[in-house]
Amino acid sequence: MNEERKEEQEEKMPGIRALSWALRILLIVVGLFLTLFSFDVFGDGYSFWKTVLAFLIHNIPTFAIFAVVAIAWRWEHIAGLILIFFALLGTFPLGPLSNKNLFLYILLVVIALVGILFILNYTVFGRKLKFRKRS
Repeated sequence: MNEERKEEQEEKMPGIRALSWALRILLIVVGLFLTLFSFDVFGDGYSFWKTVLAFLIHNIPTFAIFAVVAIAWRWEHIAGLILIFFALLGTFPLGPLSNKNLFLYILLVVIALVGILFILNYTVFGRKLKFRKRS
C-alpha cells in the first residue's frame, strides 16, 4: 500500500526533481537579493511609521517573488508563466538600455530564464501521468 502511494506521488511530480529544487532555491536567492535594496530607507531620516511603510513598499517585488515560489511548489508551469510576465512587466518602466539600468535588465533576464526553465521542466522533461484502470 505504501509503495502504491509513493508511486502515485512520483507520478504527480512531473519534471526533473533536482531542477525543480534548483529553480526554487534560485528564486529564493533572487528574492533575498531584492530585499537588500530595501534597506536604504533606514538612513533617510523618516519617522518610524514612514520608514516601515517605505520598507514595505520597497519589498513589494520581493513579496511577489516569494508568492511565485509558493505557487511553484504546486504548479511549476503557472509559476513559469507568472515569472515571464513579471520580467516583461519590469522592462516597461526602465526605458532604453543604458549603463544605469543594465543591472536591472540582467536581473529581469534571470527571472525570465527561471520562468522558461520552470515551463520546460514541467512540459518537456515531465513524465506523462499514468492512468490506472479502476476495476
